[in-house]
Amino acid sequence: MLDSGSEVTLVNPSLVSSLGLCGRPDRLVLSTVSNGNELQKGERVNLAVESLIDEQPQLLQLKEGGSGKELNILLRHQRIAVDKERWPHLHDVLFPEVERQKISLIIGANFPEVFVPLEVPSWKSKRPHRNPFFSLLYCPR
Repeated sequence: MLDSGSEVTLVNPSLVSSLGLCGRPDRLVLSTVSNGNELQKGERVNLAVESLIDEQPQLLQLKEGGSGKELNILLRHQRIAVDKERWPHLHDVLFPEVERQKISLIIGANFPEVFVPLEVPSWKSKRPHRNPFFSLLYCPR
């Protein structure tokens, strides 16, 4: 998930484990609207990601992603994929099937290159933005 409101990149510990990643221990301070500042024991991990649907995907190196508590954010794109005929501006956007049924990675503003649009449609066209690393729907806050 791309989150321009997040200052850091977070990696679900279960993803770290399933990928066999080894990080360096660190204390993570997470500030949220609901919890204020929360100190977590965790680790910093490095990983690389790429798009599942782009014809020529670019590899994105994510360095020092924080991994602490489980990210309990359910994946809800299946419903969008089923109902996307209701939103004509999404008709060209692919929603690939994925194994994990929850968000495992939040890419924050510390990787600004993912937020640079490849296509910037006019507001009248109501087409989604595309960025260089992922063909995702990205709506600025």
